[in-house]
Formats: sequence, C-alpha cells, structure tokens
Amino acid sequence: MSTPISKDGVDHALKARRAEQDRISESLLTLESNTTYQLLDGSALRGGTLVRWSAAQDAAATMWALNDAYRRTMRQAEDVRARRARVGSQELAELNELLNAPTIEIPSPGSGPLTLLPAPDERISLDEVVDRMEVAFRRVMEVVEAVDAVWSAAFPRLDEAAAAVKEAYDLAAELGESPGLGGAEDEVRAMREAALLDPLGTTLPAARLDQVLAALRTRLTALRAAVATMREYGRRKELLTSVIAKVAGAEQQARLAHTEVAVKILLPPTARPQDGAGRLSAELESIDASAEGWSARADRLTALERSAAEAETQALRRAGALRGLLGRREELRGRLLASQAKAVRKRLAEDPEASRLYDEARQLLWTAPCDLNRAAQLVERYSREVNR
Repeated sequence: MSTPISKDGVDHALKARRAEQDRISESLLTLESNTTYQLLDGSALRGGTLVRWSAAQDAAATMWALNDAYRRTMRQAEDVRARRARVGSQELAELNELLNAPTIEIPSPGSGPLTLLPAPDERISLDEVVDRMEVAFRRVMEVVEAVDAVWSAAFPRLDEAAAAVKEAYDLAAELGESPGLGGAEDEVRAMREAALLDPLGTTLPAARLDQVLAALRTRLTALRAAVATMREYGRRKELLTSVIAKVAGAEQQARLAHTEVAVKILLPPTARPQDGAGRLSAELESIDASAEGWSARADRLTALERSAAEAETQALRRAGALRGLLGRREELRGRLLASQAKAVRKRLAEDPEASRLYDEARQLLWTAPCDLNRAAQLVERYSREVNR
C-alpha cells in the first residue's frame, strides 16, 4: 500500500494519478493504432500465431478492464474531492481508501456461468492495477513485435514478387499472350498467405523465394523486351534494313577486294566473302511475316540486330585484310632486296644456299598468284642465312 495521503497532499496525489491515467490511456491508444496490431486483430490467424494472439487478446481485454476500473475509481475520487473546498477528515479517509487501498474489484479467473458457487472477487489497489496493466501490455507487445519483425523481413520481398506477378499479367495482356509464370504465382500466393496468417508458426522459405524472384525478374525482362519490340517494331525494322544495306555494301567491298587480290595472291577458298546480307534479309522477312508471339519475335529481332552489326564489322575487316595482303607482299619484297644487298656487302651473294633461297623467294614474290606464306618462310630463311 502506498504512503497515506495527508490533507495537504491530496491535490498533489490526485494530480499524479491523473497524469498516470493519461499515460495509461495514451499507451492503450498507441497500441490500438499500431498497424501490426490492427492487422492481427482483423486477420483470420491460424496455427501457432493464433494461439499466441488469442493469449495476447486476453491480455488486451484485461488491460481495458483494468483501465475502466482505474477510471471509475478516479471519477469517484474526483467526486469526493469536489464536495468541499478544504478536505475534511471523512473525505481524506475516503480518498486514502480509493487511491491507496485494495478497493477495486477484479472478477476471479475461476468465476463464470459454469461454476456452482462463484469464487469471491479479488480486490486490488490502483498501484496493483497499473502493475498488472504493464504486465499485460508487455505480453501483447511481445506478440506484436515478434510478428512485426517477421512481416518487416518477409513482406518487402513478397510485395516485390506480387508486384512482379501483376506487372507480368499487365504486360502479357498488352501482348495478347500468356504471362508464362509457371507455378510462380501460386507459390507467391501461398508464401504470402502463410506469412500473413501464421507468421510465428511458419518459416518463410527464403532460398526458394529468392529463386522465384529471380525467375520473375527474368520473365519480366523478356516481357518488357517483347512490349518494347511491339511498340518500336516499325522503327527497329527500318534501322535494321539500313544496317543490312550497309552489310551488303561492306560485303561488296570485300568481294571487290577478293577479286583484286586473288589475281596477285594465292588465296584459300575460305577467303571468299559470303552473302551475309542475303541471309539477314531473309531472316528479317521471316520475322516480319511470323505468326509467333511478340516474346519470340523480340528474341529473334534482337539476335538479328546483333548478327547484322557483327556481319558489317566482319565484312569491313575482311576487305581490309585482303588488301593488306598486297602490302604484305611488298613488305616481303623489300626485305628480300635488303637482305640481298647485305649479302653482297658480306660477299655471300655467290653462296650456293643463299643463292638458292634468294632465287626461290624472288620467284614466288614476283609471280602471280603469289604463295605468300611460302614466300614469307623463304625470306625469313634467306635473312637468317645472310645474318649468320
């Protein structure tokens, strides 16, 4: 029991109790406005979460019952204080009884309609009311905070998955195709339901959710590409047609270079330029006439754009490489003549081996078509013979 109140301390004691009452009321209102509390209160919970939340609801009901008892007692105390301007002995005794003594009746846990004789009600003081409310509040908050921790970890990723499913359906509707999610949608729904209705009784399969999210992101990327292709098909087709025309021009240059060089340099069959532009044009026509969905056409169009860019680059390189062979022949001729001059200075011009290598190399380099690889070997051997 608290220290008895003196006449001079009555108003201070009432003020302290009022402040305590305000604090209690604020805590209860804060609890009821808590988003997690509200979601739990309105959800059809199950499993272990239902068991713990039922106990938490009992604790919450106890809090409100105790709060009502506290407020009734305070109203009685305020009425007693309002009788007289100055507190008399009778009022002081009543106030001490109300504010400090165990006068608040609490129904016994054993009382109820099934008992033959109800157990006597328990009487406690305001201080004990506050203590019990704090215990009940902690019990409720333990459940609320535990659920909030699970939801805070799970729902951002589940929300991302749900948003991905919705976007996939929206994109697929625009394409007139199936979203192609497989079982991902059902898995996300099941995970979300388990996390919502039994967060404390189930464990979110994080690794599996990662896999589902990765699959959804991949599918979204494909659907977005398909929508972009559908919207931009005309422009991309026009650009691709232009690139294919450039490929044809580059391949024409390569063919001209091949014709020019083949007269002078011995070339392998693989050096002949291919008709890449024709194949690219045929593929574009096939895509244009295709009855496939935009997802498949998007993949084909992207691959064709990449192939066209590569074909243009390769054709230009091939033309340059072919013409470079003529420069290589001139380089070998220059090296051969320079080595011959050095052989004369060193009095090796009449050396049988050196003379043979020189004659063979010169014969190759000044004969068309020139076997450039064989000529390069002979020039190298002749140079070593002169410099040994």
